[in-house]
Amino acid sequence: MIKNTTLGASGVLSIVLAACGTTTTTSAPSTTAASVPTVTTLITSKTAQMVLSGQDATFTITALSKSGAPVPSAPVSFYLGTMVPLSGVGVKTWNKTGTTAAAPYVVSASSVTDANGKATLVLKGQPNDTMEMIGVSVGTLSTYSATKGAIGSMDAWWTTPGSTPTAPVGDYVTVSPFATITTNASQNLTISVSSPQGQVSGATVSITPKTAASTGMGGTPVSPMTYTTPATGLVSTMVNSQATTPFRIVATQGTTTARIAGGMNALIIH
Repeated sequence: MIKNTTLGASGVLSIVLAACGTTTTTSAPSTTAASVPTVTTLITSKTAQMVLSGQDATFTITALSKSGAPVPSAPVSFYLGTMVPLSGVGVKTWNKTGTTAAAPYVVSASSVTDANGKATLVLKGQPNDTMEMIGVSVGTLSTYSATKGAIGSMDAWWTTPGSTPTAPVGDYVTVSPFATITTNASQNLTISVSSPQGQVSGATVSITPKTAASTGMGGTPVSPMTYTTPATGLVSTMVNSQATTPFRIVATQGTTTARIAGGMNALIIH
C-alpha cells in the first residue's frame, strides 16, 4: 500500500512506498536544506517521446511555486535508468546526473533552474529498442525515491520508422502537471498527444493509479480509465490521490499497438 508522504525539517521530499523489489542508486552529495527553494509543481515540455535511434533526446522541466510563479535558482538533479521497453524487466540501477556513472548517457544537464524556473536535460542517442526512464528532483520537490527509484517518471524510447510496437518517430506525450503537491484529494490531469505534424486525433490514453492493488500486490485490481483523444489531441480528467500516488499513463496510436509512451508516471502528493 502507499504510505503518507511528508516534508521533513530539511524541506526535502521523502517518499516511502511499500512495493516489491529493490533499487540501486548512484548519487552525489545533496544540497544543504537551508539553500533549497520550495517547489510545489513540475511541468514538462515532453513527458514521454519517441526518438530516432542514435539521436539525442531533450527534456525541459519548469518548477513552479504554490502561487504558480517560476522558481529560479533551485538545485536540479535528474535520475536516469535504462531498460528494454515492454520487456517486463524494470530499471535495476539509477544514476544521478553529475556522477561518473551517468556521464555516458548525458550530453548536458542543468544543475539549477534558470530565471524562468526551467531546467533542461539532453540525453545521448541510444540504440533501437532502448528506453531511458527519468526521475527529477528540483528544490523541495522530487519524483525520485532512493529505495524505489523514479516514482514519477519521464521516458525516452529510441526506435526506427519500421519498428513495432512503437508509434512514429517524433511522437510525444505531455502530462500536466508532471508532479504536484496539493491539499485537494482531486487533481486535474491533462494529457496532450502530439506528433511533428501536430496534435494526434484518435489516440488511446489510459490512466491507472499505481496502488498496491493495481500492481498486483493484493486487494481489488484497479481498472484503468481509458480515453480517446479528439482533434485537439487533448484529454483532461480529474483523478483522486491517496497520500503519494503515481499515475501510470499509456498512450497508443488509436486502438493499435503503436505505443507512444513507455514507463511514464505522473505523481500527485496529497
